[in-house]
Amino acid sequence: MVRCYKRKTNRGAYSLETVQQAVNAANEGMALSKASIMFSIPRTTLMRRVKSDKIPTSLGRYAPVFSRDFENELLMHVVEMQNRFYGLSLHDLRSIAYELAVRNGLAHPFSTERKLAGIEWARSFMALYPELALKKPEATSMSRLTGFNKVQVNRFFDLLKSELGKKKFTASQVFNVNETCITTVHTPGKNTSAQR
Repeated sequence: MVRCYKRKTNRGAYSLETVQQAVNAANEGMALSKASIMFSIPRTTLMRRVKSDKIPTSLGRYAPVFSRDFENELLMHVVEMQNRFYGLSLHDLRSIAYELAVRNGLAHPFSTERKLAGIEWARSFMALYPELALKKPEATSMSRLTGFNKVQVNRFFDLLKSELGKKKFTASQVFNVNETCITTVHTPGKNTSAQR
């Protein structure tokens, strides 16, 4: 399957709504050739749609796995997990999509052996919703999460303000430690005297 397909012709450039309007017009008595010209749909396509009783869900032969409701549910779940500091990887998204399809009895082309949705499905889902940022989650301790709140941040800035007032530091004496090679996390070395 081509990942970034670019159309070369205008074939099939009509929407599902246009097809449905043309089918309705033909069912109400309009001639197929006239409806074909009026809605810019090939006559044979229109004829095939009029003969079939079911309403088409897509223009091509491949139907989408999830409806808009299921996609929104999946999107909301991923966003909620990100807001709770539990980021999901691409592999997790594929696994959740497979579970969603299986539990709701949806027809899907996903791998039942690996229990994962396809990588192409995941990439197209990510392209539809660019607000998602699926990466390998970074481990964050609970003490770090709970320590970063409004009270603690205000306490830090109050302490900083009082120290700047006491010591009368100039702007050239203040450094951003994150941009230097100085680490704020102490890693203790091995105790060599205890090994003797």
